[in-house]
Amino acid sequence: MGEYLSLISYIRESMESVNETSQSPCCPIISGLIFAAFIIIFMSLGHAESGTAGYYVQIDNEPPIVSDVWCCFRDSGSTYSSESCVMAAGSWTPSEGTNYDMLCNFTVTDINGYQDMQDGWVYATWHHEYVAWNSGLDFDSRYENSSCSPISGTGSGNSIGYACEFKDIKYWADGGLWTFLINLSDGNELGEPHKTTIRINNITTIWQTPSIDFGSMGLGQEGSESNPGYAGQRPSI
Repeated sequence: MGEYLSLISYIRESMESVNETSQSPCCPIISGLIFAAFIIIFMSLGHAESGTAGYYVQIDNEPPIVSDVWCCFRDSGSTYSSESCVMAAGSWTPSEGTNYDMLCNFTVTDINGYQDMQDGWVYATWHHEYVAWNSGLDFDSRYENSSCSPISGTGSGNSIGYACEFKDIKYWADGGLWTFLINLSDGNELGEPHKTTIRINNITTIWQTPSIDFGSMGLGQEGSESNPGYAGQRPSI
């Protein structure tokens, strides 16, 4: 600003010098007009001012994603082995007369970092294909685990390992295609549900003793409706 004021003073002094050396009566008027023109030009140029500009960056939250699902099976109470682990479209045959456990491991990836899952949750169901994932619990066709947990020491970058276990699944539960369904959230966004389908092979679930007591009846006797073959008797349960 000081430089502009010095320039104006210089122009003014120059105009006064011209007026003093000139004898023409029009020179003062012309000098005044020139000076006014310089002032107008100067004012139109404006001047610099200091100021502060603020900026912000919005970081969107991304939902978690499930991948690399493995499920391992064992007779309840025994030990898991690598031979009993299957991926999607695999199969498992329960032991006759023995309930079984299922342990599923999988990877959860969150673009915002695996720590984002610290405020989240993972809920899983194990259900037969003919029932809805959110139907009522049923030993024949649906089990659930609402406490799936991260695997210690697996968190790195954007990914972390999780485990869900279902215990004491009945050996006589319906055979066929079953779905391991994972629902999850990082606390802000729901992730896309992930399905893994595994076939549970049918097994024999009825045993019969080698001999059958059909009872004894004489000629003309009739068995009761509830206990055929035994005259006048009712079954005991």
